[in-house]
Amino acid sequence: KVTRLFSISRATHARNLKAFPLPAERITMLYNGIDLRPYQPPSSLEQREQVRRALNVPVHGLLLGIPGRINRGKGQIQWVQALAVLVKLALSVQWHAVIVGEASGEDALEGGYKAQLVERIDALGLSSRVTLVGFQSEMAQCLQAIDIAAIASHNEAFGLSVIEAMAAGCAVVGANSGAIPELISADVGLLVNPDDSQAFANALAALMQDDERRLRLGQRARDYALQNFGMDAYVIRLLEYYRA
Repeated sequence: KVTRLFSISRATHARNLKAFPLPAERITMLYNGIDLRPYQPPSSLEQREQVRRALNVPVHGLLLGIPGRINRGKGQIQWVQALAVLVKLALSVQWHAVIVGEASGEDALEGGYKAQLVERIDALGLSSRVTLVGFQSEMAQCLQAIDIAAIASHNEAFGLSVIEAMAAGCAVVGANSGAIPELISADVGLLVNPDDSQAFANALAALMQDDERRLRLGQRARDYALQNFGMDAYVIRLLEYYRA
């Protein structure tokens, strides 16, 4: 007998209320807890440069990144299309972009989503601007190289990549769908429709051209993630339900 079903976001909670034949009081919203101790902003400019060298991306300038498994739901192609618009804005800021993650299954096959992504990068003339670095076992370290993290997922149940990027002190531009709006308020990041390339590019450009705002949002995002999504706070909340 199921006595309680935990939902990892309000968006998931709403779906679970419709999907499971349980009384509403047995379906509880409880955000995931994450061990955020490895996630730290770079301690120095030299450390950031060292991580970038390891990723084989430009050491200088701003680095835009999109972390996560390469598949259609994560929206890498939409992000790349926004980067093409960003190029047309002709900003005076030097920048490069990095895709962190790997495809699997059908997405990794010939003609699959990853191949489509690479083709789109080439077709948009972005090959010199965008680097695919594959799967990175040390994501916390990898995020230290990134100034602005984008999460373009179309229907995240929670948004682990969002919290990891926030905890690492990245400024975050997230999709306004699924559970992501629950995690990103105007105080800690920006929300956009990932299918609107112009709006997506404008959001990136706004942060790229305003160092103070970008750094402020990154610090606020880190503080928010540590306060609300750390493992200690999660365990305390979980135990409260077991003891009730």
